[in-house]
Amino acid sequence: MKKIDKNVIYNKAMPWWKEPIYGTELMGMRLLRRKSLKEMSRVTGESVGNLRNIENGNDFPVPPPLAGMYMMYLSCGMHHVYQFREIVDGKRTAFQEGRTISAKLKKEVYEKCNHRCVKCGSKKKLHIHHIQEFSKGGLNEIDNLILLCASCHAEEHKDNQAYHLLKKVAESDE
Repeated sequence: MKKIDKNVIYNKAMPWWKEPIYGTELMGMRLLRRKSLKEMSRVTGESVGNLRNIENGNDFPVPPPLAGMYMMYLSCGMHHVYQFREIVDGKRTAFQEGRTISAKLKKEVYEKCNHRCVKCGSKKKLHIHHIQEFSKGGLNEIDNLILLCASCHAEEHKDNQAYHLLKKVAESDE
């Protein structure tokens, strides 16, 4: 059984401490990974009956350490949580596991955007950008993808960790 680092579980910088996660989202992650309540009971130390009640409830957020144990053990991130929410709310019907964009879809995005940055028109250092961030449940679909040059892409992400990396790319070879 995969070992879960308690220091990570109780690290307040982790996403399960920053945003509430509900029981049905834990159930969705567990079922996605085809794990039993019995196995999750061994991982978390909670009884099967208690986990069943937690997974069936959406009135209150689950305790962050429990959400963290599920997410770490099941290798799930917040993009999974956001997608489950949209499925439950009827806003989407399919779940998308990975962030890899197929060559066919990349070609369609380039064609849709006329091989240019949609903000400034540049043809240099083009990146495919998720309009709704992948980490927040955005899908790899033509309507959610656009082309941005490295500079505009950095500007789009100025409020998150990707900004500094993208800014370096934009400033290189200028």
